Amino acid sequence: MGEAVAGLRKGRGLASRAALLVVLAGALAGCGSASTGPGAAAAILADWRSFPAAANPRPLVPTGPTVLDPQNGFPDGQSKLAYVDGRFDLGVALPAGPATSNGYPLISARTAFDRLSSAADPAKTSTTYRLRVISASLGSARFDTDRGPRLLPAWRFGLAKVTGPVWVLAIDPKTLWTAKATAATDLGFRATPAADGRSLTLDFIGGPDEPTACGIAYTASAVESATAVVVVLHDEPRARADGEVVCDGAGHRRTVPLQLADALGGRVLLTPYGVPMPVPGP
Repeated sequence: MGEAVAGLRKGRGLASRAALLVVLAGALAGCGSASTGPGAAAAILADWRSFPAAANPRPLVPTGPTVLDPQNGFPDGQSKLAYVDGRFDLGVALPAGPATSNGYPLISARTAFDRLSSAADPAKTSTTYRLRVISASLGSARFDTDRGPRLLPAWRFGLAKVTGPVWVLAIDPKTLWTAKATAATDLGFRATPAADGRSLTLDFIGGPDEPTACGIAYTASAVESATAVVVVLHDEPRARADGEVVCDGAGHRRTVPLQLADALGGRVLLTPYGVPMPVPGP
């Protein structure tokens, strides 16, 4: 039985089918096969060995961006490029702001503004188009975490000629726990826990669920520690092929049950890539 991420075969299999699934994963993930064996799982768990899973309040683990772009986009290409390059001018005095909010230590408005400007290219000339910041205030915005979306303190920056603000998470990064994995994706992993905390349903992008040689049957297991849990996917072809098989390269949403030895509790649930996945919870 193979151990893989969302249909990436490990070991034996038809070359055409294996190549298809690698292309599928590459298109969806931006990276190649990332099978998780005992050694890889142990290394992933080691990165989270100091995570205080039992702490109250539990530390925040972001699973999405900590800078939220303007929801309505940009009026033209030069504005978008200026935003991507971090070319900003301050047209307003930045507020001093509080040191904490809702128990979280905060960064200053200046630090948040510097984060926006951190992508600036010093080689650009001063005549390059720049965006003007016309307002700055402390508010709250919804950010993705490994325990679902959370309304968190954030610095709100208004930009001239741009509809809608930019939100920068105001919580001090020193208090956040982030993944150390180098993979750029998790193939859409998320999990839904049952009331007992030990039974979960995994949802991810994988191969088709059909009774053919292109179809894939999945099961899941876990490697656990006191602070984190790494998911391992196992896959098998649904039918035997007598020759070359041409399969649909589309990704399919799949679900599979996962049973843990102990209730998940405050532990971080990690994909086979070592990326924290969303688990709705308190």
